[in-house]
Amino acid sequence: MGWCHANGTQGATFAQKLTGKTDGVIVFGNGNPGAQLIDARQNGGAQAVQDYNQAHGTTYKYVTFPDSSFDDEAQSIQKYTAQMD
Repeated sequence: MGWCHANGTQGATFAQKLTGKTDGVIVFGNGNPGAQLIDARQNGGAQAVQDYNQAHGTTYKYVTFPDSSFDDEAQSIQKYTAQMD
């Protein structure tokens, strides 16, 4: 399992342990869409959540969005708030 895959596995594991739920949304904000390493982490995370779902009978969704974290912190906070709402 690579570091990209580990990111999604941790997200799903923590979501289940902390909430006790077997469904929900795991968000991944991407501050620089198109950057190879960030996109690799995003794609690996998505695959890991799918793998976790299959192994544990969960139905988590993995949602990605450009979060503007490299450009504008205030805008980034608003985008995360909107995703969580």
